[in-house]
Amino acid sequence: MVGRLDRARPIVTSSVTIEIERKWHNWVEGLTAHRSDMHVANSSAVRTHLLNIGFDPQRTVVIRNGLDIDRIGNTAPINLEAEGLSADRPLIVWAGRMDKVKNLCVVIQTAVQLRKLGAQFVLIGDGSERPNVEAWIATHSLQHVVRLVGWRDDVWAWLRAATCLLFPSRTEGAPNVVLEAIAAGCPVVASRIPAHEAIIADGATGHLVAPNDVAGFASQVERVITDRVLSRRMAAVARENLCHEHDLSAISAQWAELYRSLVG
Repeated sequence: MVGRLDRARPIVTSSVTIEIERKWHNWVEGLTAHRSDMHVANSSAVRTHLLNIGFDPQRTVVIRNGLDIDRIGNTAPINLEAEGLSADRPLIVWAGRMDKVKNLCVVIQTAVQLRKLGAQFVLIGDGSERPNVEAWIATHSLQHVVRLVGWRDDVWAWLRAATCLLFPSRTEGAPNVVLEAIAAGCPVVASRIPAHEAIIADGATGHLVAPNDVAGFASQVERVITDRVLSRRMAAVARENLCHEHDLSAISAQWAELYRSLVG
């Protein structure tokens, strides 16, 4: 809206997530839906959400998140022993902003279920849910099972070393950490939500589970741990698909073409 007051020129806006916690956010976004010349969603799931709250389908397009896939894939794995972890135990990683929609209670409950396998969990990130996570860890005596490492700038290295990424969010747009895990060749066990269904073919390129199904998450993570050959094969297929749809150069070209079409 401020852009319209400045001078006549094309306005491009974007949305990158599906809001379910803050309903007022959807109301405000819908209210301003017709103020831009083009609105960009980073996934088909986000675009569908936007159309449902009043966006014009003729002015709402999808441009996916772009990744430097080769750079991620060539990152050296984290040195687990230097981090005080065992190189011989399965490593389950979660990364992101610690918010209620991330369903971190499911991560902790899955850790309880998989303690018998000797799995070690690393949670990368911080946020408002961290005190609850710390309390859950203490309640279940998981201090030697779950490690909180805070914000890190070496997430790719953790994903390269991980047995799998566990990501049970209740809502997402097009989560970068899932895309980065696939680029790193890391198997993914994620929630069955539209954003993840657009990235992962269940049983073919990863595993999808109902968001609150702790037993289901534990079962699929255990499957990844016990059948590493199959899991890595699926991860390789997922990475190949990613190269076709999220290559950084191709995505940059799509943005450039969008700007050219509006300016022209």
